[in-house]
Amino acid sequence: MDTKICIKCGIEKDVDAFYDAKGKNIKTPKKVNTCKECFNRITRGNVKAHYGEKQEKHKVYLEDHPDEKKECRICKKMLPIKNFSFHATMSDLMSGECRQCRTDYAKENALRRKGKLSVTDFPATKVCKICGLEKTIGDFNIHCGNKDLHRHECRNCQKENQQKHYPLVKDKLNETKRGNRVKDRPKNHNLHLKKKFGISLNDYHEMLNKQSGRCAICGTDNPSGSGKKIVHFAVDHDHNTGKNRSLLCINCNQGIGHFFDSPTLLRQAAEYLESFG
Repeated sequence: MDTKICIKCGIEKDVDAFYDAKGKNIKTPKKVNTCKECFNRITRGNVKAHYGEKQEKHKVYLEDHPDEKKECRICKKMLPIKNFSFHATMSDLMSGECRQCRTDYAKENALRRKGKLSVTDFPATKVCKICGLEKTIGDFNIHCGNKDLHRHECRNCQKENQQKHYPLVKDKLNETKRGNRVKDRPKNHNLHLKKKFGISLNDYHEMLNKQSGRCAICGTDNPSGSGKKIVHFAVDHDHNTGKNRSLLCINCNQGIGHFFDSPTLLRQAAEYLESFG
């Protein structure tokens, strides 16, 4: 098996882990000196850097030319350049159509994606590119990227391909999903806090630090209390006013919730337990 050492990571890998060298000066087939993994990482980084530079350049241009106008290629109107969105691949870094025309197109495309078109807008039949048979349009799944809004292969051929392909990529897909779930946990927790309690993840950590990382009632440092997979303390709040109070473990939070946040009921429960002491 032929191997090659990547000049970036310095790891010896199989030649299949390297892209083929391309260009008019390449006379004989050979591989580039950077492995695919390093090449993709460097390329993505460069693209992000160039995109940010262009975005900043576009912002500065808008500030320096507030009165400049441009013609929209769809509605043919001369409009101020602030009415055109940023477009990194255009020479003037602006889209060819105005924001309103782009919005209208997006709405039309959304309707197409939702299938809100009459039956007459679709062809009656279509030829499957795999089995080569002409079938009714109902035998093809919807695909918004195609002009006729249907896939090029029929349902049966699509199902057979998926059954063959899925076992080959099953482990990799599951690993990626697990990694994404772990990576997105802080982000999802932040969104949950903002949506339900109106606080950020930083506010949550400040509250937790004030409580020394423990439940405000029982003093445990374990949010789950009973060993369940709960990694965050619950934000206790008043259900009537919506005012946040403190951070509690799951047991304490559910406990006062079952007593309807009533101090009277909680005192009666304490007296009841003491009466049997």
